Amino acid sequence: RPEKKGNVQSIPIISLPCSSLSTFEVKDEPCSESTASSSDTCSICSKNLSHLNDLRKVAHVNKCLDAQESKSNHAKATEKWNNTIDCPMCGEPQPPGPHRSAHAKRCGKAYHIPPKELLRLMETQSRVSDAKKRASMIHTKAPVPVKKEVAPPKLQGAPKS
Repeated sequence: RPEKKGNVQSIPIISLPCSSLSTFEVKDEPCSESTASSSDTCSICSKNLSHLNDLRKVAHVNKCLDAQESKSNHAKATEKWNNTIDCPMCGEPQPPGPHRSAHAKRCGKAYHIPPKELLRLMETQSRVSDAKKRASMIHTKAPVPVKKEVAPPKLQGAPKS
């Protein structure tokens, strides 16, 4: 699916043969074979879709959009996971941001650790995490993000071949 830009969602142009344009939009210009043959490619993966019917072309484009969205979501989740550090006191995974420092202060009070010692512990934990990342080891107790495979919905009324 395309990304939203402000209040407007950008929609990629889906190339379909002229015979199927009447179902999507009304065009004043006549259909020609040259436009039909050049527009049978997927705008996302650039594959040739001339052998597919209209329903399968739309399904292919939707699958490509879903795969693109899944890939970007996985990249964001992996980036967040890479920046996650376990709390040195309780061991709970903490993502970056203001919640991490608030959690550290709360844990420091609960375990009666002075602020200077707390800062040293957090820096040490950060260095340990960086060393584990460089050694390709799991650096946090947070679950590793898994890329979700895209399964297109079953086509209704389509042949099984």
